[in-house]
Amino acid sequence: MTAMHQKNKVQEIAQQPGDQDDDDEKNEDVNPTTLEYEHTVGKEDRQEGIELSNPNELANPLISATKHLGTIVDDYVEATLLQGDQELQEMQDKTTLLEKVTKNFQRCKARQLYYIWM
Repeated sequence: MTAMHQKNKVQEIAQQPGDQDDDDEKNEDVNPTTLEYEHTVGKEDRQEGIELSNPNELANPLISATKHLGTIVDDYVEATLLQGDQELQEMQDKTTLLEKVTKNFQRCKARQLYYIWM
């Protein structure tokens, strides 16, 4: 339905004789300007669609951006994993050192007790 036809139809309804209260209630939500605008905009958008000789012209930048984003995410994940591995190694080294210190402390305590006992 064209915008002009829709506008004419709305005007015809508004001009029909009859109970005005009923017409007002039925047409409260009908705004001829809005209807005309919506139909016109929709029609113009369809007519002014993007015309590409090659549909990949629009897709190629999107694909390359997606690949680039994927590379960034992969690099971030790899760096995070490496950092996590390094932190894990540091914690294992500290744990090993703590175990050695604990063993040495226990030996020293045992020697002290031995000497005190003797």
